[in-house]
Amino acid sequence: MVKPSVMKSGKGAFTLIELLIVVAIISILAAIAVPNFLEAQTKAKVSRVRADQRSLATAIESYAVDNNKYPVRHDKWELGDNAPGAFAYPRFDEKIYDPDFATAPVGMHVITTPISYITSLPKDIFNSPAAGLVQPGNPYSDCIDYWDPLDLDRWIAQNKGAALIYGRGKGWALVSVGPDKFLGVLSNGQPGGYPAEPAATALTASIMYDPTNGSVSVGNVFRFSGDLKQGDIR
Repeated sequence: MVKPSVMKSGKGAFTLIELLIVVAIISILAAIAVPNFLEAQTKAKVSRVRADQRSLATAIESYAVDNNKYPVRHDKWELGDNAPGAFAYPRFDEKIYDPDFATAPVGMHVITTPISYITSLPKDIFNSPAAGLVQPGNPYSDCIDYWDPLDLDRWIAQNKGAALIYGRGKGWALVSVGPDKFLGVLSNGQPGGYPAEPAATALTASIMYDPTNGSVSVGNVFRFSGDLKQGDIR
């Protein structure tokens, strides 16, 4: 005798309330996880910048040992343009290479050729404004910035309102714009010819980036040589 088949009732399903609860839980977890991920990502980038600055510092000091002087930031100094006596801020787009004087014995390219103190000049991974202005003839203006001793004296003297005697020759500085992505000059990009900035970052060039103020806060990532310290940059 064949038994009649047993008819099952309808399958179970989530109710609307259950679905809303699941969505709420996922939203809460995402709200917690995403900021932590972004902060970790920023910290990793800052660590990379600091590592690149250490490598650059070693190359600069090695160059100085062999040549009895530090690299000169501006390519045209030996030709009288932006001569050492001039009173001017360093321009970000002239810090390394001038295509009109490709063989000039100055500029940051001297630490890569003919002797390779460092294989290549590391990019400032935060400096997207400068990267957007890089021209084919000047491929290095988005690299980590280097202020030689005279450049740094100009910056210090003008920011302190003093004559060009303050801190002369004390040392150099390496500068990354940091997670806020701006150098911290005037909102119109002056001085230094830097790209225009939002009001929130204007005049923050003297601030050293501190992650305790927030993973994306104003301030630059500095590395100093000699007796220089953050308080010298005003």
